[in-house]
Amino acid sequence: MCSSDLLAVAATGFFLLVDALFLGANLTKIVDGGWFPLVIGLTLSMLMFTWRAGRRLMVQNLSGESMALEPFVASVMLEPPTRVPGTAVFLSPLSQTVPHALLHNLKHNKVVHETTAFLNVEFDDVPRVPDDERVEVQRGVNGIIRLTAHVGYREEPDIRAILRAASRKGVEMDPEQTSFFTSKPTMVSVSRRGLFGWRRSLFGWMMQNSVSVARYFDLPPNRVIELGAQVGI
Repeated sequence: MCSSDLLAVAATGFFLLVDALFLGANLTKIVDGGWFPLVIGLTLSMLMFTWRAGRRLMVQNLSGESMALEPFVASVMLEPPTRVPGTAVFLSPLSQTVPHALLHNLKHNKVVHETTAFLNVEFDDVPRVPDDERVEVQRGVNGIIRLTAHVGYREEPDIRAILRAASRKGVEMDPEQTSFFTSKPTMVSVSRRGLFGWRRSLFGWMMQNSVSVARYFDLPPNRVIELGAQVGI
């Protein structure tokens, strides 16, 4: 072990010793009320870990049930559905699959808008994203467009800013004339393995009481169509 490694180990051991002394000195305060902030911290940590694990499991299940973009475009070209005038934006957490809202709309209404955009929002590990890097545009066939929007962790996602960035790249969409399709998943318990049963129920409750996609992205209230979807976890 070289001298720099020994120095790092020694420094780490010193700070661990100091922290251990502070911890030992404060252990006696737990029974005198110190338990309360510990309970609050553990509760918040449990909620955050439950939300993270549930979201990961939900996205995995959605990905397994979703249809890849290329087969969908091929099927639309082979058996084209009725095309209706206007522009529709389908929001989806998955970038390379067809949004569930579009599949439900096609199944029940049998129509596809002349201009159909799939919008996926990615949160980058930077405070703010430059305007010229806000949106990536991939043009497909038959009026289908793939939009990937990038948002920094200090920014609030704003659909109008995203559409303005898309218009600078040749995709003109007026928020007040565009239909926005979203999907609100409902959790269905299908297994006792993985996420514990009570945490699964907690995650379902958190999902039902979370902010809607329309409100989160500040979508025009009179231009939103929300379709339900059941997801097994």
